[in-house]
Amino acid sequence: MRWLASSARVLVWFILSVWLLFAASWGLLHGWIVPRIGEFRPRLEMEATKALGVPVRIGQITARSEGLIPSFELRDVVLLDPQGREALRLPRLLAALSPTSLWGKGFEQLHIDQPELDIRRTADGKI
Repeated sequence: MRWLASSARVLVWFILSVWLLFAASWGLLHGWIVPRIGEFRPRLEMEATKALGVPVRIGQITARSEGLIPSFELRDVVLLDPQGREALRLPRLLAALSPTSLWGKGFEQLHIDQPELDIRRTADGKI
């Protein structure tokens, strides 16, 4: 019987610790990252370039913290080809996060307005 009480106490402390970690992470996101998102633009460009394998430029990034789910708006996102020319332009990109999307390193919602893709044919006919 004593082991049951000890196990229950450990379980309660574990659950409280997980919730405290979650609350601290969410507070960090809303209180520190969201208001300063523009300062992270160069780092975000670098990480996107590394993830996609092509140079990425972000014109502007803003964030809103409405309720539990923050949303981000990126303007003039450009992916460049190997010659440094625009290959894909995303004039407006909206992204929303949630706890589960953060856990999976993704987005809850991703909305792209009016993407512009520039397709070129090389001299030998390849696209």
